Amino acid sequence: MSPELIDGWTPANEADAALLTAARTGDLAQMMGIIATAPLYLPGFDEVPGAGQRMLTMDRDGVPYLLVFTSVQTLQRMMRRDGWRETTLAELVRRWPELTGGHWRLAVNPGTPVLVAVAPADVAGLLPAVDRFDPANGTERLLRDALGAPDGELLMDVLAACRVRVTARAVQVGDEWFVPVFTSAQRCAEFLDRLPVTVDVHELFLVEVLDQWPGPEYWLAVNPGATIGFSLPGEMVPGLLAHARQLGQRLDGRG
Repeated sequence: MSPELIDGWTPANEADAALLTAARTGDLAQMMGIIATAPLYLPGFDEVPGAGQRMLTMDRDGVPYLLVFTSVQTLQRMMRRDGWRETTLAELVRRWPELTGGHWRLAVNPGTPVLVAVAPADVAGLLPAVDRFDPANGTERLLRDALGAPDGELLMDVLAACRVRVTARAVQVGDEWFVPVFTSAQRCAEFLDRLPVTVDVHELFLVEVLDQWPGPEYWLAVNPGATIGFSLPGEMVPGLLAHARQLGQRLDGRG
């Protein structure tokens, strides 16, 4: 099935496209991982001084939903509104009692094939539980902070610059293929101990791994099985590779 037109909806950015890939396999955990690190867009009204912030909601079966989208284009198409404000999942979760009284549901991308609806009682648990994670090095400390915020820009910078251990071959899980990479020897050993076979491992900069990517059908699995583990669909690898190259140029003083 073509990703360009599903129920009349078109992915407008990398986050939309990644959500569509995860939705096709029914991977809700992966969808939430994307939502946790992507910029989000709230439809609404211009703020009036002294009147507080007004939020645009939708009622379904008598329950109000706070609406949020992963692209401005999807927001404007679904809501027929120009007003919006950028936010993050972390900001929404932390301000949930103030914004909604704690009784609303959260609807991400309503009206699209990548809709995610969250019950009021589940909103507080959307942020990754990384506060008790013991990092093995500076890279893992930064990853913990980026995922706990969550801060998508910091996460991209950490990944772009880090050195990783990568298995010599991809790993199949169900119908999906993953390229596992690890930010420490400890994370790598924890994963390899669970495999029934011995797998060789190489140490490279992540940009070197991305530069040899086998194809868009392969997922990038960072620290699979760990508290700071997450995956990115292969469609996002070229964007991450471009970001890594740009970051390298800036660090070298050429950009």
